[in-house]
Amino acid sequence: MVAIADLPGSRKLNGCAGHSANRFCSLCYLLKSDINNLDYSKWKKVTPEEHRAAAEAWQDAHTKSERKKLYKETGVRWSELLHLLYWNPIHWVIVNGMHNLFLGLVKHHF
Repeated sequence: MVAIADLPGSRKLNGCAGHSANRFCSLCYLLKSDINNLDYSKWKKVTPEEHRAAAEAWQDAHTKSERKKLYKETGVRWSELLHLLYWNPIHWVIVNGMHNLFLGLVKHHF
């Protein structure tokens, strides 16, 4: 099972923070301060287990302020898809290329 969505939709689906968050990438641990780091070999990748643990910590938080703090630190909150124990939040979300190709976003980015 995979989920296909545009980038904002895929982040909401997975419980990940948006592109403007401090931890802006849902696949690695890069922070905004490291956004110019283009050395892919030095990016620490997020594992599905780490994502699930961060989401569970967010879900188990007792107060709204505690959840807000965790979300700011990890960029992850609970997603209902995580009830499916086989769900892989890292590998099973595909970003739809239509928005990049047909709507001209690739041309805009280049």
